[in-house]
Amino acid sequence: MRTWAAAVVALLLAAALAGCSGVRQGSASSLDQAGSAVRTARLAVELDARGRSTHPVTATALDDALTKASQAQSGIAALGASTRVNRRIRDEAARAIDDAVRLLADARDAVDAGRAPAADWDRVEAELARATVATGEAP
Repeated sequence: MRTWAAAVVALLLAAALAGCSGVRQGSASSLDQAGSAVRTARLAVELDARGRSTHPVTATALDDALTKASQAQSGIAALGASTRVNRRIRDEAARAIDDAVRLLADARDAVDAGRAPAADWDRVEAELARATVATGEAP
């Protein structure tokens, strides 16, 4: 009887840890995708500001970055989180990714209007990095 109970407890613990790991890995993956999009967009905007790129290339880079970050946003929204810890990790990642999507949309709109984006790249990149560290899956 004890062996059976110990096996059940072990299985439940393994399932809980696997769920936590899935949320951590899924969150880290989505954060990495959004971070990559932000870094790519920032580079495109900086090159354009220095006259080393063209408006159409910058606009395309921003559109691609926004698509990639939006996909990360969908990925994080699809993560199920059954525990308070998992929800905290997922929600923190979602907030950082939402900020990245807003920043990229604002930057794209500015470039489309012929203005230089007034984007706070450093703040958004720092938020994404903090949320990544919180997943425990930081590189």
